[in-house]
Amino acid sequence: MNVFEIPGVALRGVAAAVPETEFSNADYDMLSDKEKRLLIKTTGVERKRVAKKGVTTSDYCLLAAEKLLDELNWKKEDIGVLIFLSQSRDYYLPATSIILQDRMGLPRSCIAFDVSLGCSGYVYGLSIISSMMKSVGRKKG
Repeated sequence: MNVFEIPGVALRGVAAAVPETEFSNADYDMLSDKEKRLLIKTTGVERKRVAKKGVTTSDYCLLAAEKLLDELNWKKEDIGVLIFLSQSRDYYLPATSIILQDRMGLPRSCIAFDVSLGCSGYVYGLSIISSMMKSVGRKKG
């Protein structure tokens, strides 16, 4: 098992927000039964959550971030780095991180940018934010 560690940087909390509506991959109208089984077998995903029309990824990120800040009792003005990491950005431009920075009321000095990655993105995101916090002296991100 690999261990990822950057001395002096710690993960203090995790929060999530997901849509209420569930959809089964077995219910896809445009796929044959064989294709549905193959989709489920190859991805391992039988059910997924589906957002209502007009609800964006940043809407869920905002809910999770506000919950996390509240649970950690962190002040928004102390946040120095915001990385939005997803394949499901709100728009091409502006970056979703910038939308979140504004909606959350984070300071203008907060470094904010998007990273568009899938499964490996979580590890890359932790690496990027940890390295940035160490190199530019940010305390919370």
